[in-house]
Amino acid sequence: MRPEFFGLFVAYLVLLLATGLAFARRMKSAEDFFLAGKRLGAGLIFISLTASWFGATSMLVSTDEALRGGVSAIWIVGMPAVLTVIVLAVFFAGRLHRLPVMTWSDLVELRYGRLVRHLTSVLLVWYMALLAASQMAALGLFLEGFLSVSYGGSLAAGAAVVLVYSAAGGLRSVVRTDFLQVVLLTAGVSALLIWVSGQSSWAATAAAAFDAGKAGYFDLFDGFGTKALMLLSFTLAWTISPIALQRIQAARSAKAARKGLWATAAALLVLYLLIVGVGTLSLPLFPRGTGDRPLVAEIAGREAGFALGGLVFVAVLAAILSTLDTAMNAGALVLNRDIINQAFPDSRNRPVLWARTATVIMAVLAFLVALKFRNILKTIGLSSEIMAEGFFVPGAAMLVLRRKRPLAGLLGIAFGGGFAVLSFLGAAGIVRSGLPVWPHSVPYGLALGAAGFFWGLLIEKRREKSRPGTFGAIFDKMGSMTLKEKFRLWLIQKPGKILIWLWMKACRWTIVGGEPYQALRTDGRPVVLLVWHGKIFVVPFFFRRRGIMPLVSPSKDGEFVARLMDGWGYKLLRGSGSHPMKAAWLEMKKELSAGGEVIIVPDGPRGPDRKFKLGGVKLATETGAVLVPFSFSARRKKILRSWDRFEMFFPFTKVAAVYGEPIEIPLGLPPDRLEEERLRLEKIMVEFDAAVDRHFA
Repeated sequence: MRPEFFGLFVAYLVLLLATGLAFARRMKSAEDFFLAGKRLGAGLIFISLTASWFGATSMLVSTDEALRGGVSAIWIVGMPAVLTVIVLAVFFAGRLHRLPVMTWSDLVELRYGRLVRHLTSVLLVWYMALLAASQMAALGLFLEGFLSVSYGGSLAAGAAVVLVYSAAGGLRSVVRTDFLQVVLLTAGVSALLIWVSGQSSWAATAAAAFDAGKAGYFDLFDGFGTKALMLLSFTLAWTISPIALQRIQAARSAKAARKGLWATAAALLVLYLLIVGVGTLSLPLFPRGTGDRPLVAEIAGREAGFALGGLVFVAVLAAILSTLDTAMNAGALVLNRDIINQAFPDSRNRPVLWARTATVIMAVLAFLVALKFRNILKTIGLSSEIMAEGFFVPGAAMLVLRRKRPLAGLLGIAFGGGFAVLSFLGAAGIVRSGLPVWPHSVPYGLALGAAGFFWGLLIEKRREKSRPGTFGAIFDKMGSMTLKEKFRLWLIQKPGKILIWLWMKACRWTIVGGEPYQALRTDGRPVVLLVWHGKIFVVPFFFRRRGIMPLVSPSKDGEFVARLMDGWGYKLLRGSGSHPMKAAWLEMKKELSAGGEVIIVPDGPRGPDRKFKLGGVKLATETGAVLVPFSFSARRKKILRSWDRFEMFFPFTKVAAVYGEPIEIPLGLPPDRLEEERLRLEKIMVEFDAAVDRHFA
């Protein structure tokens, strides 16, 4: 053991601990703990994501692979990381930031139901435990070879420090320590390349590659078959990783998330090019390789002096621990939200305590897995296999699905996830599965997941055609619909939808009073949105792609509304005052009991205007849902001469979408109290709407 490096290790852990605890502050909710209150700017998003994605495989595995195979090592971890961040910035940042969810499982429940949510939660916790374990394994192997300390002791020391500041300060502490660690790892990688460049050259590397018979050393696509499978596995898994969703949700705005993602892509590209340069230029220095010891550890421990060696040593620690703390924090979010809160609903009453408990549990799980799997690339590969095969197809599909598809989600996760489970058990030596090993298993698992998903989708669509109450079945029964009415329906569903989207997008929107509503959705509380009939103009566009359940009349006029909303991700319910309304009522109660969200028009469908009907009161007192008034105001508007004084606005004007204060109704309200509550709610809604109308006065 070199005592000076051991002292540096201890000093660095103390510095990390002090930095993390310095930024820990009193938190009141799970959102504070896991999402930093959704106040992270583009700079902190950039720092945190760069630190998260530049971990042990970047510093240790990528340099070793570049030493052995040359420049094509960029495809193993580097390009998947860069591509993932670009895909998130271009396609998903805005959509993910708008989602009223904290984890993927929340969205899974909206798209596929509670059973699929529970299966997904197990997959996600398993994935995060393996990801954290891969970083612990890297730490143990690095310190075992560098300081000659035991593998288990190294795991315990690093994990304990990360656990303390992660549990104390949540995401805020993780992000602040990430800033320190990004600075150190960038300085270390740069210094490492400068040193190697001084000891070697590209000409010497070419000669050494020729002598060693490495004909494809400078071929970017050498051995691309296996590397392409790794690229596919990592990119698919990381695109739907809980880490990506957590960071985008934690941003103060979608714009800040995009800026942070683009900056991260640029930084990662530079860092990985530097890393591959270090590995390839090291071939003349280590023509026979470095044995079981990582190249970076060999250079820092034996070849370089204490100044450079110490900097590189700390840079490796920074790369490992910055990804480890992220994996533990994001994993704890999934564990707390998707398993602990679901199994023990009372845990929501003490959110921070249980968030810290989940962090401890995640650390213990990762520690136990790291004791079993000591191969870094294999461990992180198995973790990516879980997400790519078990979750990617249904996970990506739920961002564009228009309706709830429980069977499609169930079969997709069962087929793909089941294959990933068997592959993992085979890799662990628990069973003899006979399946291809990672990464060659990825195409098979991905194909199975896709086959299961589309099979379920086909079955559901066939059922839907004959199911009473759906808009398709109702339309099929409308044999009396004239050609003119059918043409109007087509106009609404196709050009009309595009026109409304452009109309709404052309306006300048402001959201007022949305924080209490977002807090309710983040905490998984059921919500009933209340909108007067005269103010429903913005509803189809404004609440699109949130998995909300609106009640639409089964009449011909209702069919036009249904066709418009069907393309925007609503869980459409068709019903009226007749028998179909009873089925719709049960569906709404079921949705709210599962923590969902419903829109009702308390004075619809035929008025009288601004007269609150009893349905909203009954729904709230029977389900415990929170009522949230909603309305809008516009600077340039038009009020029609209709029974509901229907309000529209002109394009290019300023529009304010306004949420009212949440309203709680006691559970199990006796019948003699219903009218009293109805009158109270009517007064609140009328006063609220009048105040909204004065917004631009």
